[in-house]
Amino acid sequence: MNPFKQLYRLLSSYGLATVLFILMFFLILFGTLHQVDNGLYSAQKNYFESFYVIHKIGPVAIPLAGGYSLLAVCAVALVCGMLRIHRSWNRAGLIIAHFGVLVMLVSSGITFHYSDRGHMRLYPAQQSDEFSSYNEWNIEIGKPAAGAELHLIPDAQFTDLGPGQTREFVSKELPFDVKVSGYTLNGVPIREGVQIPGATAPVVDGFRLHTLPAEKEAEVNIPGVYISIKDKASGETTEGVLWGLDREPLTVKSGDVYYTIGLDRKRFQVPFTVYLDEFKAEFHPGTSMASAYESHITKKEKGQEEKIHIYMNHPLRHHGLTFFQASYGPPNARPGDTMYTVFEVVRNPADQGPLVACIIVGVGLLIYFVQKLLGYMKAEGRRRIA
Repeated sequence: MNPFKQLYRLLSSYGLATVLFILMFFLILFGTLHQVDNGLYSAQKNYFESFYVIHKIGPVAIPLAGGYSLLAVCAVALVCGMLRIHRSWNRAGLIIAHFGVLVMLVSSGITFHYSDRGHMRLYPAQQSDEFSSYNEWNIEIGKPAAGAELHLIPDAQFTDLGPGQTREFVSKELPFDVKVSGYTLNGVPIREGVQIPGATAPVVDGFRLHTLPAEKEAEVNIPGVYISIKDKASGETTEGVLWGLDREPLTVKSGDVYYTIGLDRKRFQVPFTVYLDEFKAEFHPGTSMASAYESHITKKEKGQEEKIHIYMNHPLRHHGLTFFQASYGPPNARPGDTMYTVFEVVRNPADQGPLVACIIVGVGLLIYFVQKLLGYMKAEGRRRIA
């Protein structure tokens, strides 16, 4: 038999569909258990957005297909299954329902590859036209002048650098080369001389980067990294520690020009400006726990202004961006204190995909069940006549 036909029959078979559902069950089970101790972000990255995962139960390692692999195979199998269904009016509902599931899978793939997610924090009378990532960081290199171009090193290029591991970055646009080493997901710089049991990290420029246990809420982790700057002309080397919460960036001089180097969250531009007019929070009596909170903003775009009210389940949607009312601060705020608002900002070109998919699936199932009902009624009519 033709091997391609064999593969086609395998992909469109009920047996493969059953195996995929079983594998998804165990992936969701183990991913949920992992989330209990390691947090949602870790479970999402390691289990549901990966090609494969090794789940450990004590000393036993269990290899599993990751969510990305399973859904990709599921999408291919779904297409093959739709092609194999006998195309007739009686099967129209099933084909439409299958197509709706395919739309769901495709939209999830678009979301994974092309969406951005972050937050924007504003106090009253503040405004911003950018939002910051929750978990992605960049090493930013540039001149201290306002509006100067920044050279970025994304965290994906150095997060794998453990103790003693170094990677060099060279750019024709910079007068120096950059070496990065000793990345830590969550850490804090400690002054030289402070005794820390078991500390083995090197001391650079009077500081040691002390590693802390990773937080379950991934956005709370503050990374750090060692950096070495070597001037191309003079050969002079400057070393330092970059930390996500540093108030002042590392400053180096090349010739007569100064450059700043810092570690900061990845930022995304917004094609309009958000101005916070007012933030309101209602607290449960006698507590600092809010029962409701909302923001009144002014959206400024191309010389025009629009007043918008953002509150729970009523986000701002504009230019493919969605602003959700996410939280507020500071954490110990009491009634009467000046507070800031936090918007969760999502840029997702497929944000309406799940809605469209559910409508398509609903229409397909409605057609299918109506056909079954009509068939049953006709069969009952013939039976009574007989």
